[in-house]
Amino acid sequence: MAAAAQKQKQKQQTMAEQEEIGDTQHGPFPIEHLQASGIAALDVKKLKDAGLCTVESVAYSPRKDLLQIKGISDAKVDKIIEAASKLVPLGFTSAGQLHAQRLEIIQIATGSRELDKILEGGIETGSITEIYGEFRSGKTQLCHTLCVTCQLPLDQGGGEGKAMYIDAEGTFRPQRLLQIADRFGLNGADVLENVAYARAYNTDHQSRLLLEAASMMVETRFALMIVDSATALYRTDFSGRGELSARQMHLAKFLRSLQKLADEFGVAVVITNQVVAQVDGSAIFAGPQIKPIGGNIMAHASTTRLALRKGRGEERICKVISSPCLAEAEARFQILSEGVTDVKD
Repeated sequence: MAAAAQKQKQKQQTMAEQEEIGDTQHGPFPIEHLQASGIAALDVKKLKDAGLCTVESVAYSPRKDLLQIKGISDAKVDKIIEAASKLVPLGFTSAGQLHAQRLEIIQIATGSRELDKILEGGIETGSITEIYGEFRSGKTQLCHTLCVTCQLPLDQGGGEGKAMYIDAEGTFRPQRLLQIADRFGLNGADVLENVAYARAYNTDHQSRLLLEAASMMVETRFALMIVDSATALYRTDFSGRGELSARQMHLAKFLRSLQKLADEFGVAVVITNQVVAQVDGSAIFAGPQIKPIGGNIMAHASTTRLALRKGRGEERICKVISSPCLAEAEARFQILSEGVTDVKD
């Protein structure tokens, strides 16, 4: 009888500790937390090997994806889902609570005050921002500047975190980060150390890199994730109308994985997109119209869409195309050796 009472006491203690962890922890729960809910260590390892490094990633995954993990049976999947849903709230909440949570969202400064103004503070964390435009419109330069500003303290418009850069075009240049770091008075060597870089060689590799990214984000605080460009490899890996459906499905899964990273870790996800010249009847009079590639799948996946175009000389113009809370507006900025800055008249 005494042994049963002792067991009950231990169980209550574990539950109290779990609740305490839930109250004090901001951010994702490491997958190991499932062990406290009775999931075997071996099963937790299998989930981790499949790229699920947090309890949130398990809770947000469809059941059929969990069933595909080798060595995890039907009954185990149900048990895992039940354990994850106890730790991660998946039900309804009041708009008031959500409003209070959104007030805590960090905005990462772009380096240009005018650009920050139309973005209401900068690039929003926890969502996907898509930047598209022609070559030389400033997409990559903006990405380089954000890699530095995300490391600044919160009171200076930073995110106090590291940056992750997936480069599909081979246009990443560390010396640009050093030039931009000088402008903000940061130590160049530290800035480079805080940027995790990976070159993507094909679309499958690009998707696999996100699994590695998730395991790194569990270990350290990242504020920014950049994919430059998210669509470049899709243009070459899939060709013609025959492969269009397969391309769009692959792209949709990649973008969904990015959104999961934004939801789980609260990072600002910035993706650049290429454009295509739309040559039709009106082009004779107005010149070729430019539109972003990726179709509606790309348009629906990004929370905020920004279009960049060239202005006079070093001047560039950014236009908010779509956003749930930003008005359609334009801002001028300039690209100098110290990165993205305000236009100096």
